[in-house]
Amino acid sequence: MVTVLGRSAIDRMVAIGVLVVGGIFSGGSASAQLSAAWTHCANKALPDLQISGCTAVIQSGGETHKNRAIAYSNRGSAYQGKGDNDRAIADCDKAIALDPKLAAAYASRGNAYQGKKDYDRAIADYDKVIELDANSPPPTPTAATPT
Repeated sequence: MVTVLGRSAIDRMVAIGVLVVGGIFSGGSASAQLSAAWTHCANKALPDLQISGCTAVIQSGGETHKNRAIAYSNRGSAYQGKGDNDRAIADCDKAIALDPKLAAAYASRGNAYQGKKDYDRAIADYDKVIELDANSPPPTPTAATPT
């Protein structure tokens, strides 16, 4: 039986990603001041700017595996928001390879799989988000996805 998640579940998964990324930037160290590239990479309102910012972070060569994973996850989320689900999945795969505990990457990849109507993989990724972040609200399965 295939279950389709509703828009509220997707919204919650995106919110989880924002919270995870926000937690990374609240460390308080001297390096916590965001560069312009990181500022753009974290900007979910403008997907093209987010993609270019994350690309700059990824290509900089000066980031930790964890920070590169966040940049790939954010860029994947931006691609998914633009409807480019294949590129979103590819970026999220890279994020997960760099940091298998990054819940936001699974949430973004799950959204992309849902966009491709690959509901079994979407649910598997949403389940992984819940496993990694037990404090996150669980996705709510529904009978149909809004168009």
